[in-house]
Amino acid sequence: MNGTLKVLTAAVAASMSLTASAAWADTAAPDREGISAGVLVGYGFDDAYKFGLGVRGGYTLPSPKVYIGGTFVYHFGESQSIGDVTVSEHLLYLGPEGGYDFAISSVPQLLIRPYLGLGFESVSFSGTTTQINAQAVGGSGFSFWPGVTGLYSFTPNISAGLDARVVVATFGGGVTTFALFLTGQYKF
Repeated sequence: MNGTLKVLTAAVAASMSLTASAAWADTAAPDREGISAGVLVGYGFDDAYKFGLGVRGGYTLPSPKVYIGGTFVYHFGESQSIGDVTVSEHLLYLGPEGGYDFAISSVPQLLIRPYLGLGFESVSFSGTTTQINAQAVGGSGFSFWPGVTGLYSFTPNISAGLDARVVVATFGGGVTTFALFLTGQYKF
């Protein structure tokens, strides 16, 4: 009897899940044209990048599905101590982005957006010792970040997904790093 109840419960849960999935699939793909805003939470794989937070906003044209927007990202970097010396580094970058939205016909709620961002990046280093406090140096200049965003629409207005990018700084030795973000987006 206990095994029969488990099988029946699993069958009911599966049929409810399939019914909900079928109902969502019967609807048209989410209308993604218009204004959107989102947040980014992620990690860059270089010392100055590490944990980062960002915002993104833009507009997707009705046809072709070209995305025009901008982003701001701040990476908290890291601090390292050697003896009585502590050195910290962090950075930010911001600028316009442009991309193209590809819908996946077999999964209409999924959107893939390759994009290119261009803009300003600033890196800051500071150090302290027991004798001297907060000596800061840094650099800034042009940087660009090709990337791809994958978004899954849970409702017509709310999406979440992943954003992967390669950030290329063209100043101060030209550091290049890979960054991966979780992203959430609201379409107005």
